[in-house]
Amino acid sequence: MQPEQPPPAESAPAPDAPPFTPPQPPPQPQAPYPYPAPTQPQGSPWGYMVPYMPYPSYQVMDRIEKDVNQLPLVAMILSIVAFPFLFTATRTGNVPYFTGLISLAAIILGHFALAQRPPPEVSRGTGMAIAGLVIGYFLLAITLVALILTVSA
Repeated sequence: MQPEQPPPAESAPAPDAPPFTPPQPPPQPQAPYPYPAPTQPQGSPWGYMVPYMPYPSYQVMDRIEKDVNQLPLVAMILSIVAFPFLFTATRTGNVPYFTGLISLAAIILGHFALAQRPPPEVSRGTGMAIAGLVIGYFLLAITLVALILTVSA
C-alpha cells in the first residue's frame, strides 16, 4: 500500500479555465402585482390598530318612545296592589274587604281597557289588561269565598 499524499496547497488553474469570480447574492423576488408593498401606519407603537367602531344600535328605542295606554297599566297595578291586602283579613274580622274593593276596581278598569280603541301611536296594552283581569277575578273570588265562610259561620 502506498501512503496517500496530501494535495498540493495551491494548485495552478487550468490554462483554459475562466478567472475566479465571487458568487453573487440571488436577485430579490418581485411583487406579483404592480402595487406598492403595504406599510404600517405611523403613530402607533403597537402596529396597525383597528379603528374604533361603536356597537350597532338596535330597535329598542321604538318600544321606549311608544306611549303606553294608561287603563291597562292601572288595572294591572291595582290587581297587584290588592294582593297584600289578603293578609290584612285577620285585622278586619277575617274578611279581606280592601282586597275585594281594589280587585273590583281592577276588574272594571281591565274591561274598559279591553273595550277601548287607543290611537295607533299608543300601545294597546292588551297583556296588561288581561293580567289585571285574571289577578282581579282571582282575588275577588277569594274575597267572596272568605265572605261566605264568615257569614255562614
